[in-house]
Parts: sequence; C-alpha cells; structure tokens
Amino acid sequence: MQTYTFNSQQIRIQNQDGEIWFCGADVARAIG
Repeated sequence: MQTYTFNSQQIRIQNQDGEIWFCGADVARAIG
C-alpha cells in the first residue's frame, strides 16, 4: 500500500520498506 502526499512539489511514497522521496517531475514521468 502506498500513500501519496503532495507537499512542496514533492511526492511522499510510504510503504512497508520505508519512505522514499521523489522529485515531482520524476514521479509524473513514472506515473505517465
């Protein structure tokens, strides 16, 4: 399960492995 939180142009993806921060542009590309 992933939680997407938009904050300061960043997306916070939290899962069982921990927390990883991605640049908004990179995530937008990954999502499509």
